[in-house]
Amino acid sequence: MGYLHAFRAGILVLRGEHLTAATLLDRILPAVRASNLTSSLLPTLIAAIGCAQASLDDTAVRRLTEQMDKVLESDADASDSCQYLSDVARIMVTAGRTDTVVRMIDAAPQGLLLFDNNVLTAKAVLAESAGDLAEAADLYQQAAKAWSRYGHQLEEAQALLGAGRCQARLEQPAEPLLVKARAILIELRAQPLLDETETQLRSLRR
Repeated sequence: MGYLHAFRAGILVLRGEHLTAATLLDRILPAVRASNLTSSLLPTLIAAIGCAQASLDDTAVRRLTEQMDKVLESDADASDSCQYLSDVARIMVTAGRTDTVVRMIDAAPQGLLLFDNNVLTAKAVLAESAGDLAEAADLYQQAAKAWSRYGHQLEEAQALLGAGRCQARLEQPAEPLLVKARAILIELRAQPLLDETETQLRSLRR
């Protein structure tokens, strides 16, 4: 049940409905924490951090990110946490915890598409954060194709956005990647990511 509520909260955050998501998360977080199940804790914390970021509540972001780091450190079964590695990478790299992302990449089970795709995205996020934009753009494009084959539109769109962002900074062709990302995000009604994509496209046309 905790996973289903976390999934719903994540969709609300994705669509920019942060206040509704925050109300739901306030209701479910105590029970999810008490369950101590990584499969419920991680997606709930990911959604909660998304809410805090949208509200520009840096204190809450730091507190929730620290909680996430503790959950990841105590997770004995990497298959529970690594299925969320793409989201975790974006959060932890923003928080400066690249060591956590590297550790999870090393621990990720190999040979299964879900984990392999998450590792591709996480490596792209790390490369972008390190300023290795050419490597990041290549990894993001690999990840976009992999997520497309897997059928995960949101991750495909985020990988396309990442690739476009890196290509733009390299002064390489970025518009086709961003236009494709925009089409997917419109379909998903993912307003915050759509806004970011539109901003990137406008910057190309100046």
